[in-house]
Amino acid sequence: GMQLARLVFDLAGKGRVRHLINILEHVGAKDFTAAVNEVHDPKGNAETAILWACEQNEQAAAVFLMEFGANIKAVDGHGRSAVHKAAWQGNTELVRWLVQENEINPMMRSSFGDTPLHDAAFRGHIRTVECLHMELK
Repeated sequence: GMQLARLVFDLAGKGRVRHLINILEHVGAKDFTAAVNEVHDPKGNAETAILWACEQNEQAAAVFLMEFGANIKAVDGHGRSAVHKAAWQGNTELVRWLVQENEINPMMRSSFGDTPLHDAAFRGHIRTVECLHMELK
């Protein structure tokens, strides 16, 4: 249970997709999905494996977790979504995929009142800002 979930979480943040696939094949889809959606607290901020993958800019891991049952609508302890985390990293492709394919609201506010657009703009990620601006039209 908890040990498997912690392992999945750590591997997701390191982008170790091959290892994640091995675990999935070993434990089966049901247990893997349960592990993926466990909440961890790496920095005093509760988050799931897919949020952690987005925060660490591990796009392949995030996409893989999504395919195998990660709750894409999850938010962390500060109300930040996967789109917030991808925007902070300036990962325009991941932002577009999250918003278009998975219908995550790009105007969602964190508990600090920030949207993904705030995050991208604050960090100077021009293409991500342009992408989010297009999504809002």
